[in-house]
Amino acid sequence: MRSVAFHPEAQAEFIAAARHYESQAENLGLDFVAAVEATYQRVVAFPESGRPFGPRLRRVLLPGFPYGLIYPPGR
Repeated sequence: MRSVAFHPEAQAEFIAAARHYESQAENLGLDFVAAVEATYQRVVAFPESGRPFGPRLRRVLLPGFPYGLIYPPGR
């Protein structure tokens, strides 16, 4: 299995977004975290599933939230 890590700026944005959503409605932040985790697992299992995003990256959108994961495809 391929190793995957968040860029430090993406990690900070993820935490800020989860806090923001939780401040908007109870458990909405948890729903956001769950959506990121499910999408991350999908990318790990199927790295070619995202749409091309520039010449060397792919992007997969999070269901229910205006965010996406951007990553280099598996080789």
